[in-house]
Amino acid sequence: MADEAVRVRGLRKRYGAVTALDGVDLGIRQGEVFGVLGPSGAGRSTTVEILQGHRNRDAGEVTVLGRPASGGREWRSRIGVVWQDESAPAELTVHETVRHFARYYPRPRDPEEVIGLVGLEDKAGSRIKALSGGQRRRLDVALGVIGGPELLLDEPTTGFDPAARRRFWELIRRLADEGTTIVLTTHYLDEAEGLSDRLAVIAAGKVVAEGAPAERHGGRATVHWSEPGSGARQEETETPARTVAELMGRFDGEIPGLRISRPTLTVVGEADSGPRAEALCASLRPDVLLMDLRMPDGDGVESIARMTAAGLPSRVIVLTTYETDGDILRAVEAGAAGHLLKDMPRAELAEAVRCAARGETVLAPSVAARLMDQLRDRPERPRLSERETDVLRLVAEGCTNAEIGRRLFIGESTVKTRLLRAFGKLGVADRTAAVISAMRLGLL
Repeated sequence: MADEAVRVRGLRKRYGAVTALDGVDLGIRQGEVFGVLGPSGAGRSTTVEILQGHRNRDAGEVTVLGRPASGGREWRSRIGVVWQDESAPAELTVHETVRHFARYYPRPRDPEEVIGLVGLEDKAGSRIKALSGGQRRRLDVALGVIGGPELLLDEPTTGFDPAARRRFWELIRRLADEGTTIVLTTHYLDEAEGLSDRLAVIAAGKVVAEGAPAERHGGRATVHWSEPGSGARQEETETPARTVAELMGRFDGEIPGLRISRPTLTVVGEADSGPRAEALCASLRPDVLLMDLRMPDGDGVESIARMTAAGLPSRVIVLTTYETDGDILRAVEAGAAGHLLKDMPRAELAEAVRCAARGETVLAPSVAARLMDQLRDRPERPRLSERETDVLRLVAEGCTNAEIGRRLFIGESTVKTRLLRAFGKLGVADRTAAVISAMRLGLL
């Protein structure tokens, strides 16, 4: 796909009788921070080496930055690699080393800026041989990013002390905000969950789970594995990556029979009227309620308002065959989390339900356009920055935070920051209210 920085299909690699990679599939979007988690011997390092173009594959398709992963010098200059055993000359100073490596790239970053970003400004005049192990790792990171890479690869916080790791987290977020695609192979679960937009768990050469980190994804999953002497085991958890990390600490190398399964969307109840829908929500407390506005014995908007007033946790999505301006506005003001049309593709509807369950606003494009047309005039209005307006406009189009980040080439954390600033200026507390307020004020 055109927006993929890395595309891997059917990747296989063997070392003699040992299968390191057994049909790995990955798609990493441009500007995404992608984490790869797995036990020793799982295939993480081999995957990254193949992406770097430093190791041949036995089978499969691997495309990096639009080219096969074996490109020439110009292609390699667009990739930053944080080596774990960088052999920089011991007699050179930090400043001399970073300046020297900068000459290898057509458009390098400023060496002084990079030295400051990794926290070595006080050691710029020190020789490499005088640095501590942690300071050497900071230098390795500096040499990985000096070329201004479009893609940054490898395991950068190995050997870091906690303070240095946090400093690197700040650098990763900055690079992501600038549009750099980053692939982190890490043993640290907090790092994977805190930095990654998406995360893949590799075990026995296969991707056994992929998706948003547990803290962002929400919902329960079941981790399956085998215990020596007792057979198959499983555990239901809301943090599957954490469970896998704990298993990694118990098993030396491969986790036997590891796989992770997640439930799909489940319909827990149906109702043919507003009052019955209210009663079902009170008893079943579903994550999301799909509701029509025209029902035999009640007005859907009034039901939404009553459920909102009662504090029921269900996120209500209006699902209708029409898009009457007045009904759209009334439903959203009553507390609806979105408004969709019944003729939308099933896959898009399912994804919209998942987005609503995560607390996001979902509006069909035609519905958003009608709201924009309807809510224009307001004499006094706050000033939103151009960047805040861009984010809100994409929210109004129904985009998730991750989609907004890809469209604007910024990180998801930056999207959230701009949304919070807009919330404060508009005096609202959520995405739906922000869109409505901005439309009323003529800001969108």
